[in-house]
Amino acid sequence: MKKILLGLVLLLAVISSNAQVQFLKPVTYRGAFAPAPTAQWTDGWANWDPKNTVYPSTNVTVNSNITTNTRWTKNNTYLLSGIIYVKSGATLTIEAGTVIRGDANVPTSSLVVTRGSKIYAVGTSSEPIVFTSNKAVGSRGLGDWGGIIILGNANLNDASDFKYIEGLTQVDDNKY
Repeated sequence: MKKILLGLVLLLAVISSNAQVQFLKPVTYRGAFAPAPTAQWTDGWANWDPKNTVYPSTNVTVNSNITTNTRWTKNNTYLLSGIIYVKSGATLTIEAGTVIRGDANVPTSSLVVTRGSKIYAVGTSSEPIVFTSNKAVGSRGLGDWGGIIILGNANLNDASDFKYIEGLTQVDDNKY
């Protein structure tokens, strides 16, 4: 039995290494990014200047928790005002091309996906899902809003059963 298991492990290792060889591409430079003028592997999917990108004005304000399955569509631009929790049992689906803006006038504005809830958001290179602040072009910056927080229910690497999000009150919705 041990020989069969060892043989299977070796076979999987060979298959895995062959799959990696086909994936890897030899290059003449070190690091993740080629020197200019070589096109970057992130071209087409990463916006390196979101501070100066023009996004639509908001037309839907979200200021209460998401407690049932909810869909955000690309024909709307959403404003997160305050801490918005996706509550346990609910799924938030965000269409490709949707823009969500955090309210910079409410510093805690954020989206918190709690334990037992789900977020389904798949953008594309031509229709990315954008999370940014609602400040004007050129004035957006770090700390404008709280961001997206996804809380898991996995084991921790210490003896505790759970922890709380740093900086927020210690309530069940802030446990991970």
